[in-house]
Amino acid sequence: MTVSSPQTGEVLIDETLDTKMIGRGGIGGGYQRFLKDDLALLVGLEARYTDATINNPPLTKGGKEVFEVGDVLQLQATIGGRYWLPVRWGREGRLRPFVGLDLNYIPDTDFDLVANLNDAINVDSEFRGSAYWTLGLCLGLSYQWTDDITVHFTAFYEKGLSMAEDVVYLAIPGVDPDFVPPFPTDTSVDAEGLIGFLSVNWGF
Repeated sequence: MTVSSPQTGEVLIDETLDTKMIGRGGIGGGYQRFLKDDLALLVGLEARYTDATINNPPLTKGGKEVFEVGDVLQLQATIGGRYWLPVRWGREGRLRPFVGLDLNYIPDTDFDLVANLNDAINVDSEFRGSAYWTLGLCLGLSYQWTDDITVHFTAFYEKGLSMAEDVVYLAIPGVDPDFVPPFPTDTSVDAEGLIGFLSVNWGF
């Protein structure tokens, strides 16, 4: 995240923020096609709503966070595959481990952003990031609860193949923009990390 002077272009703030995403909810749907009893291809679409927390955030002289990130909303389209290992546990072998590989497309990333330029001036803005791609490796367990309902616990490691980018303009509140133009802020989101899901799947 880089904040520049609107008059000279001088870089005023240049920070790389390490952000932890806490899941708050999501919903999705998809189609899964079994090529064999233990191998399937899938396509899916889901929405994720997460709470963003900055690890070791930069602070103003008065101890306020320079940047505060709001809740993040993302849509994601997925194409991938799953392979169930030749191991079964539990009653009637209903519990099975699996591995998988997903290619994901995120058309946009939306969140609110507050920039505390100093201890007295807070600027609200919005990040509307460009589309980007991620690659995800997964490991999980599936439990066949009934003939139609399967419960999955899945752990993903996702790595961004590109980044979501946007130029956010920070306008000082109460100041004529012709007198002090908004500060251009180049912001990019590079997704990488572990994420876990507990999901209930209904098969039609």
